[in-house]
Amino acid sequence: EALDVMTLKKSEIPTLNEQKVLANGSKMRILTKNGYFTAKEVVIENSEYLIYSEESFVTFTVADGEAKFESGETIKKGETWFIPAYYMAKITAENATLVVTTI
Repeated sequence: EALDVMTLKKSEIPTLNEQKVLANGSKMRILTKNGYFTAKEVVIENSEYLIYSEESFVTFTVADGEAKFESGETIKKGETWFIPAYYMAKITAENATLVVTTI
């Protein structure tokens, strides 16, 4: 009997602690992932990052630097925001690190 072989593309989501450079130049790595939530570190350097989820809300904390919402409102280091499901938030920054958590 012949064995069918399937070649799959490498996942676009990095494994734990593997850093991935996103199309816009931001860097992302998974800090932790379990059955309850996933926490990612996102480093934004002179670019933007879109936060969106259809499944549930998303929280993010500015761990370093300063960022801005598309509306121009400043998000300072230490601030945490909740983004409702189905709502998209565009975050821009020259140099900021976010911790983004999804459930």
